[in-house]
Amino acid sequence: MAQRDRTQFAVRGTHGYKILVIGSSEGVTLIASRRHTAALYLDREGYASPLGIEADFGSLGKISARFRASGRFTSRLPNISVARGCIPPRGVLDRLGTFMGEIRFRGENDFTSMNRRRVSGRVSPERVVRCPAREDSGNGQDEGRTRPVKLSIGGGLSFPLTSFEAGHNVMPEVASLARSGVSLGLSRLPDKGVPFKSEVIEERRHFKMLVIRIAVAKGSKGSFEVDDKHRSASVAPPSPFAGSAHYDGCVAPRSAWRGSLSVSLPGRGRISLVAPRFGGELSPYGHCPRSP
Repeated sequence: MAQRDRTQFAVRGTHGYKILVIGSSEGVTLIASRRHTAALYLDREGYASPLGIEADFGSLGKISARFRASGRFTSRLPNISVARGCIPPRGVLDRLGTFMGEIRFRGENDFTSMNRRRVSGRVSPERVVRCPAREDSGNGQDEGRTRPVKLSIGGGLSFPLTSFEAGHNVMPEVASLARSGVSLGLSRLPDKGVPFKSEVIEERRHFKMLVIRIAVAKGSKGSFEVDDKHRSASVAPPSPFAGSAHYDGCVAPRSAWRGSLSVSLPGRGRISLVAPRFGGELSPYGHCPRSP
């Protein structure tokens, strides 16, 4: 099987955002991240090789740049790309150089932008990076309970797809994003605490471009509370979330998820996470009392 190369470069966008561009023969992704939020733009028809990168993000921007190798090599991972403690494989060398050409992007509502003619970057052979596993240190339960709990909220089956998750197994999902290059400031989150994640997925340009916006946080013990019978839960996560919400698994779906919970996402501003169309599930599921 032929080896697949990956090209990438990172620059600083406006308003404190980091912009990372990663490309291969299977598409080109632009990631704009700040603190614990990120927006990913995937051009499914984009293409990258050791010769350069070609990507079209529609009205948001374009990348058409050739790669000029400097003759230098490195085995070190890029500082921006992976979670703390990840280890590169031995003997794998990246070619360093410069991407030159049209490199521009302006996010929705001008949340960040860049406009360059040349940037430093690298061409990397396909590799497997080893990262330490980070367990969930909080799951919305008192000490002594044995069953881990997860609350999942979804916004229907039509785009944009909106979700909110709290509790068990949220951080392993987020860590896998970090290993793929999405910087979400995981090293600056508390080691202990209840993990939260929200995600909005959009399709653009007749399904040629996928946009994913993500926010993560870790809250104190009281930020996710579950009743003893696993029938209801209350959440009040910290920034970039705001407000609170309550889930009751024993009432009609339209009234099961109520409150003022919202999240601030790059390019979208603050959006509500408790619109009437949202449904949810608390797992493991607590059985509701039968009607008389």
